[in-house]
Amino acid sequence: MDVSHLNPETLVNYQSLIIPTVMIPLTAVMVALSMLASFIAGLFGIRLKSEGPRRLLEVLLKPKVLLSALVLNILVLGGIQLYTHIKNRPTMLWRIEKEARDKAKPSDRSYENYHSVPGEHSVGAGVAGQPRQQEFKAGWSQKLPKGSFRSPIFSGGSVFVGSFDGFVYELDAESGAILRSFFVGTPVTPELMIDDGVLYVGEGVHDTHSARIYAFDLRTGRLKGAYSTKGHTEGQPVMAEHQWQKLMFVVAGSDGIHAVDPQTFKAKWTANDGYIDSSVRVMNGRVFAGTGREKGDTEKNRSYAVAYDF
Repeated sequence: MDVSHLNPETLVNYQSLIIPTVMIPLTAVMVALSMLASFIAGLFGIRLKSEGPRRLLEVLLKPKVLLSALVLNILVLGGIQLYTHIKNRPTMLWRIEKEARDKAKPSDRSYENYHSVPGEHSVGAGVAGQPRQQEFKAGWSQKLPKGSFRSPIFSGGSVFVGSFDGFVYELDAESGAILRSFFVGTPVTPELMIDDGVLYVGEGVHDTHSARIYAFDLRTGRLKGAYSTKGHTEGQPVMAEHQWQKLMFVVAGSDGIHAVDPQTFKAKWTANDGYIDSSVRVMNGRVFAGTGREKGDTEKNRSYAVAYDF
């Protein structure tokens, strides 16, 4: 503030206001440091002869205080790491099995296989050369608690959609009514797959580890089996056959590709040439995939287009 235009008497008045204004926060800091020093000293049975920042530094530099601080930091950081690890784990399998038993609803619908295929487009009848007039009309809507990340799939007159609330919902394709739900507990991020009356469900986001692929029997509504990985199963599982052998290909982020027997849920082979999120494609006895890098990673994982023998 420019005070050059003020007379001496006025300047004295302003100075008397400025000095307390500056000293108040400094005094507060000094008092806070003194209180902190007294508190820390009390924790270790130390009696302070004087107060202030200098004595606080003396207290903090004592060997038992430094050792205690080191141990406390290790415990805190270890606790944070443990919490993060547990938070990003999938739901315990026993809980999923229990939910499936308790809430299973059998169905007498006939479910066709639904694999990842290009979308079908139909052209309605119209008069050549004349544009068709279309009127949009919503058939039905059904609110999902936390929305859906991937496209729904269709089979047996039902719509199946995975949600971020950890459920897969089966809706009636005509009315939109929820027929039943399948619980996995972790966000259902990949597109679903149906094969031989079995619904295959992946899970997880980038921070998820030890994610699984779940198989639900659509006839009984119960969990048929599960296959565990070390990564997250964000890419859609792919079912393919070659030379009378049927395998399900699971992608698991930093854990690579897993070729799994869908009957036993055991791995036939695994390969890891880099981080992979996208589904594989199978043709002529070869499994094609593209590998990339995990977010924030610039060197660890290589980026390739790769082909494996079935």
